[in-house]
Amino acid sequence: MRRGRVRLELPAHVKELFPFESRYATVGGYTLHYVDEGPRDGHVMLLLHGNPTWSFVYREFIPRLVESGYRVIAPDYLGFDDAMYAAARLLRATVTR
Repeated sequence: MRRGRVRLELPAHVKELFPFESRYATVGGYTLHYVDEGPRDGHVMLLLHGNPTWSFVYREFIPRLVESGYRVIAPDYLGFDDAMYAAARLLRATVTR
């Protein structure tokens, strides 16, 4: 879990697969990462991931939902930021560039 305003950058090869703007909210002194894409006046589609995943799991759904007019919000649960960056390291080893 990250306290305060820590912002870690995803590796370039992961950003290619997950090109969404990272947004952050502070909750109880902890930093929560989330994705918020699509029209602000669109119906909200809230995408909640399971364990041990993060919002990356929705990388192919987000553009399709946005194209359909939805506002898509995909938060990463508090405490999952470390899992997110561990997953990014794993992707680096497994994704064909």
